[in-house]
Amino acid sequence: MKLNSTHKEVIKWIEDFKEQDYENFPKDIEDELYENLIYMKGNCSFFAFELLNAFPQGEIWTNEDFSHAVVEIEGLLFDIRGILFVETVFGIIFDTFSPATRIEIEIMKAWSHKDGSSSSELYPEVAINLLNKKAFDFYDCFETLSYDEDSWALSNIIAEIRHLFGNTLDYIAEKDYEDKLFNNRWSEVLNDFDY
Repeated sequence: MKLNSTHKEVIKWIEDFKEQDYENFPKDIEDELYENLIYMKGNCSFFAFELLNAFPQGEIWTNEDFSHAVVEIEGLLFDIRGILFVETVFGIIFDTFSPATRIEIEIMKAWSHKDGSSSSELYPEVAINLLNKKAFDFYDCFETLSYDEDSWALSNIIAEIRHLFGNTLDYIAEKDYEDKLFNNRWSEVLNDFDY
């Protein structure tokens, strides 16, 4: 595989990013353990957003079950490990990636490495941000995800949104929550796609 100058810049940026992080972690932590503990357990989206900020020509992609975020830059996928090669088991593709939809990108903003799922500290900000948007603005995303019957992404996304919204009541008044859920038609859209 021949890398272009941008790919080489991305790899250098990733190495610099990891070097800065190593300064903040215990010296005895192994590279692979560090990457798996932090950036392969939820904080992959934080890393992807940082990488996208440095290389705005890129695009956030996610795997088919909506459990890992990467960035596509000039034909290659990148995460904390560098260039991501498609994994195969006996010649069969193990994990496939495609461009993330707008709703997936919104939900990724709440991911954290704490337990591999949404972080409770990020619930209010992300959930309220979503509640303030019209659900039908994302309808095309839900429709696109529903076409692939083998994909777990849609059910995972619906579950994540319900989880986010359910944990928001501590931060806003119940009436405000119910008004936003109804007026911005989230209940309707979530019910449409909850199979």
